[in-house]
Amino acid sequence: MNEQVLCFPAQHLHNILGHWSGILVGPEAEEYAKLLLDPSQLVYVDRTAAELDPLFKQVIPYTFIRKGNLVFRYQRTKKGGESRLHDKWSIGVGGHINPCDGRVTGDYYAKAFWRELNEEVAFGDQEVFAPIRGLVYNPTAEEGCVGQVHFGIVHELKVGFDWKWELRDEALANGEFQPIYELKRTKDNFEAWSRMVIDAIL
Repeated sequence: MNEQVLCFPAQHLHNILGHWSGILVGPEAEEYAKLLLDPSQLVYVDRTAAELDPLFKQVIPYTFIRKGNLVFRYQRTKKGGESRLHDKWSIGVGGHINPCDGRVTGDYYAKAFWRELNEEVAFGDQEVFAPIRGLVYNPTAEEGCVGQVHFGIVHELKVGFDWKWELRDEALANGEFQPIYELKRTKDNFEAWSRMVIDAIL
């Protein structure tokens, strides 16, 4: 069976935020996230079809990991499924929500959030609070239609300086913590969502 990913209809997005695109930060981001994740609007869709269909927006928890004034970054390799992002740098850890995370009620979102973190950076059992810092949607991104079919919910995960990590996903490489000023200096090497987060939040 092909992978199923959680989506909401594009019309649902337009009903709530009009034809908005970009990055939305601040307290209202969490309120809009709750509205967008209305269970009556959520549906699992075949990923292969969803990647080519802008009438659905795939929900992506997109988390940057912060250690004081350092932020974790990594490079996407050619082993990743999303060829439009190969070789680009990213500060966003996370991915799709799948049926294994449960029905679209209760704690399915939190389960997907921690599952993706552990699959990518071996976070472990420390389920610390990771607040929503923004929403990101960029249908005109240079990565092609990847921006048209994905909707990001941006979280900030703060960890201690003794936090241990390892990259578990072969699609990710060259992981390291970098000073925020260095991320800003080199932001042109990053995927579109990461550039937007670097500009608007960091």
